[in-house]
Amino acid sequence: MTAPEFDLNLLFQETPDWICIAEPNGYWTRVNPAVSRDLGYSPDELYAQPILSFIHPDDRERTISSRQTVLAGSMLRHFENRYVTKDGGVIWMEWTTLSHPESGRIYAIAKNVTARRELQAERDQLLQRLAYANKELERLTYTLSHDLRAPAYNFVQLLELIDAERITDPETTEIFDLLRTSADSFIETLEGHLDRMRKGGEPQVPERVDLADVLHRVTDLIGTMLTSARCRVLADFERAPKVRFKMAMLGSVLLNLITNAVRYAKPGVPPEIRLRSEAVGDKVLVTVADNGLGFDVPAVRDRLFQLGSSFHGNADSKGVGLYLVHQHMSALGGHVDVESTPGVGTTFTLTFPV
Repeated sequence: MTAPEFDLNLLFQETPDWICIAEPNGYWTRVNPAVSRDLGYSPDELYAQPILSFIHPDDRERTISSRQTVLAGSMLRHFENRYVTKDGGVIWMEWTTLSHPESGRIYAIAKNVTARRELQAERDQLLQRLAYANKELERLTYTLSHDLRAPAYNFVQLLELIDAERITDPETTEIFDLLRTSADSFIETLEGHLDRMRKGGEPQVPERVDLADVLHRVTDLIGTMLTSARCRVLADFERAPKVRFKMAMLGSVLLNLITNAVRYAKPGVPPEIRLRSEAVGDKVLVTVADNGLGFDVPAVRDRLFQLGSSFHGNADSKGVGLYLVHQHMSALGGHVDVESTPGVGTTFTLTFPV
């Protein structure tokens, strides 16, 4: 059985990729129609000028260098350079090139990768904008933490001036104790933020963190808010009492999820928040479930953890909480997912690597 005949000339004429033959002097001697179509020049115009004259000025020097490599006997793969079309446009080409050892003639094929390059440029711009936004957010966080430090310490010192033993009313004593506890927690949180900002360039190293301890710190910090909302916080960490994370970051994650659950409680229904942990394979899963308003996850999934996103229209919602939860979890190799039913409640699942 003979192999079926294949019309190489048809491939040469119809392929959208460039097929070129060039002499050692830097002129094309044959190109397929794709070259003319992309550059806008006739074959005669292409053969009449040096190849370098069609190449973008910024790419000519390294193109010359690559041609010398090919003439020395090496095959060139995945080399990219820009060509200027007859109407002034710019296209990117990716080359595979080799030379004939005796004649020095160069044989090459090239693919138009302009669309890929444009997408790459857009991605790079988005990454630059994201990096700038993160830097600005970091700077703002540091500024706010620093500026709040002095009034926070002043508040603590004013509390120290009050003689608690002279307070006889039990309710006033309880309020005073809450104020002192909240002030101490606020100072501790503030100093933690400032310390992390000062060590901004250092990698975050996970540590063994006790879930019950972190939850206790968080509920102490927002005790008044929980009491006012008649909120119940129930926790079961027996199956997996600890996770590998950073205490301050985990505190921020739980703080944001719990305060969100209180803010978005159903009217007239005291919020109930249930936390549960379990080990699953090489992961620890922590669920934070509430009985609040809930929301339509599929409708907002693409912007669920974006900065500034809000789903209930509350005037005090700034769209920062879930963004921080996602950032903290991702920073140390964790993951956060959510399930929610409008009118029933929401469950966040935090996945921690062991």
